[in-house]
This record gives sequence, C-alpha cells and structure tokens, in this order.
Amino acid sequence: MSQDELNLWADLASRVLSNTPSADHGSIADAVDAVKEAAPDGQSLLGAFALGAHDPTADLAAACEAAGFAVVMSGFVGG
Repeated sequence: MSQDELNLWADLASRVLSNTPSADHGSIADAVDAVKEAAPDGQSLLGAFALGAHDPTADLAAACEAAGFAVVMSGFVGG
C-alpha cells in the first residue's frame, strides 16, 4: 500500500470515529472519548500520537477487554 493510500484510509477511520456516538458514561465511553480527543475530526489517526506519548487506543482496548469484549485487530493492505 502506498503512503498516500494509507493516509486516506487513516483519514477515513478518523472521520468514522468522530461521527460515532458513544454512551454517556462508562469505561468504554470514556476511552472512546479520549481517542476522539486525541484525533479530532479531520486529523488523521496516523498523526495523532507522538512517538513515546500515551496511546489512548490501548486504554480503549483494555476497557473493552475488561467489559468482556474481545479486541481483534487485523492488518489491511488496501485494495
């Protein structure tokens, strides 16, 4: 996958995330809100986190697992 295609997919993911409503309370809702704050609408998820900085997606995965939801990630190579 080219860098341009990767950037476009990350931009799409950011837009989808920003338009996804979350519940009013709870550990998962709080973690989703933290990811939304780190990558606001229009900002790519690829550029949202500085190297060495805290990654709020790890908190989201932990909150989901703690609530009994399996977190599954898979690579995507475009197409």
